[in-house]
Amino acid sequence: MGPLASPEAPAIGQFGRHLLLAVSVAIGLLTLLSLYRAVIGPRSQDRLVAVNVINTKTVLMLALVAHTSGQFSFVDVALAYALTSFVTTVAVLKAVLKGRLF
Repeated sequence: MGPLASPEAPAIGQFGRHLLLAVSVAIGLLTLLSLYRAVIGPRSQDRLVAVNVINTKTVLMLALVAHTSGQFSFVDVALAYALTSFVTTVAVLKAVLKGRLF
């Protein structure tokens, strides 16, 4: 157990670790599809939704890392990332719709 690991970290076993690894790989592949939409998307709204999906999957991956490693400080990082992502999305959406940020 690492220096930051919680003593009450869940024991998920070998099968659980393999399952979380498979889920992580699947989320990574789906993120690549979202990245394709973010680059190729015909409209700016499509690109914005794709970037939101990527940000959501990043938060999910951080939560999986927190659960797998037992270092629940990653949850704090995931929450901060989610809040930053939300504020950025609102700012970009306002800039796209109104043509100006302020």
